[in-house]
Amino acid sequence: MPPEIDSISRIFRTTGVQLATSACKEAMREARLGPNDITHTVAVTCTDQSNPGYDLFVCHELGLRPSVQRLLLHGVGCAGGLSALRAAADIAAAALQRGHPARVLVMACELCSLFLRAELQAALQDGELHVGPALFSDGAAALVVCNGLALKEKQTPVFKLIEWG
Repeated sequence: MPPEIDSISRIFRTTGVQLATSACKEAMREARLGPNDITHTVAVTCTDQSNPGYDLFVCHELGLRPSVQRLLLHGVGCAGGLSALRAAADIAAAALQRGHPARVLVMACELCSLFLRAELQAALQDGELHVGPALFSDGAAALVVCNGLALKEKQTPVFKLIEWG
């Protein structure tokens, strides 16, 4: 029997938040940033559609300030990472236009294993091969997008976004 939505949400609120928090801590460490340095977050997932979103709980776990501006993207599927990166770049560019530093913590988290039971049940009912469980797995990733005003003295970008349209 497929899991119910409230069961998926409960699991995502624990396991997904832990996974995303871990990825965000590593991204902040690599960027040499602390919780007070983050100005914005952009989060993406297709696994959980709860309100409030998982990004709020990750922000609490990280100890980010309540004034951090959050953006949560739902349902963009495999394009989610690129959509989140594009949104972060737009936020950083807009802040630069206003003369403000922007340090945007970008996070993506999926727990595809939560849907394995539903995929197996569908395969039993229709006799079809369902490849989704073989293609997708559980995981989280994070990075920090900064504008030029947000870089500190000893920080050098790993990558530069030149165009993101």
